[in-house]
Amino acid sequence: MADTWLITGIPGAGKTTVARFLAERLERAVVIEGDLLQGWIVSGNVWPGQEPAAESSRQIHLNMHNQCLLAQSYAAAGFTPIIDYVIVSQADLREYQQELRGLAVHFVVLHPGKGVVIARESAREKSQRHKQRHGLTIGEHFAHLERPLVEQLTGVGFWIDNAALAPVETADLILANRARARLE
Repeated sequence: MADTWLITGIPGAGKTTVARFLAERLERAVVIEGDLLQGWIVSGNVWPGQEPAAESSRQIHLNMHNQCLLAQSYAAAGFTPIIDYVIVSQADLREYQQELRGLAVHFVVLHPGKGVVIARESAREKSQRHKQRHGLTIGEHFAHLERPLVEQLTGVGFWIDNAALAPVETADLILANRARARLE
């Protein structure tokens, strides 16, 4: 059974960077960035947290579905898929597990704390552009997601407080704890 990885955490937790370092440590791996897939929608794109909420939610689930289609395709071709996306509910995690059936799913939560995320995000150019448009940095805008993440998913998968870890150290820690990350 082929491995696949779900790397999650609130925006700014380090998902994309850590996913790339993890991929570099595997023989054949691909990183599927949910935010990039969302950006593929040229007309009618409604990002998570934007209005109308029903359309935002529909597009989130479409994105999740497409991530899983790509993961299944890459796994069938001999690559280890690593999905990088914000997952904060048991229902969404179950949706991933259903769509990734036939693959060994490993779930990793990066949890440096929202204070660290807000500080990290304040220095990023992308976050400053977000602040100009919305009045908040990405970290500030999405810090509220820490609460449902903790309430819904504590004890599921492998959690890492990566506040003081370099991304390369975090990737090494993930591989060293592969069995703890595996979902049944």
